Amino acid sequence: MTDLIKSSTPILRIVVLGGFLAGVVIGALGILLVFQGDNAETEFSFFGQTFKSQSVGIAAIFMGACIIVLVIRRALKSVDKAITADAAHPLSVNHANTDEHSTSLQYVQNGSASIVLKLSDEVQNTNLEFGLLHVRDGKDQVSDKGPLLNKEISFKEIDRQGTVVAQVTYAKHIGFQFKCFVDHKGTSFDTVKDLLSINGYIGISKGGGKPFRAWFLLPDYNTCLTIDGITNNFYYPA
Repeated sequence: MTDLIKSSTPILRIVVLGGFLAGVVIGALGILLVFQGDNAETEFSFFGQTFKSQSVGIAAIFMGACIIVLVIRRALKSVDKAITADAAHPLSVNHANTDEHSTSLQYVQNGSASIVLKLSDEVQNTNLEFGLLHVRDGKDQVSDKGPLLNKEISFKEIDRQGTVVAQVTYAKHIGFQFKCFVDHKGTSFDTVKDLLSINGYIGISKGGGKPFRAWFLLPDYNTCLTIDGITNNFYYPA
């Protein structure tokens, strides 16, 4: 039941009950007059309809029934209007008590970031495969951080000069953590480390994950520390 109906229930109940009782009393009096045999020429009109009767009792019964029907119809129509108006103007949400839900809605406001690598000729002449791990949106230490993703995104070549790019979709208001890696099956880690260093990448390590995978950081991006002590690159909010 809507608040509007709740607030008007006492008045509505009195009106309906009073009209119903009035109709019953008039109808009962009509029945009494019928049994007494009181007759008189009676004529009246309701909403364009003319009623005629030689019996005063029958006329009273008709009036009582009309009153009861009209009262019930009017009450039902009032309830229907209140429900319709409430549906057209839904209650507003108290955002003060729904911080968690409002934050989850903000995640829908996504942005797109292009992480670009410029690979040297030496790196291009190898069979190295570069990728990016989208760790999560936001830093570990903030309350509105996104869920842990650890989503792997491959770098794609966009020209013949060694430019590769990884496209990341993220929550615009909190940025995202990422870390680049290279799969080097068939090439030693030491060789890969030298090649990455020549390209200016830092924080090169074997780390965890798949075999023959090396991790590195991009010097042109900020870094952040996870709660378990791992250093990642961080792309700040747009």
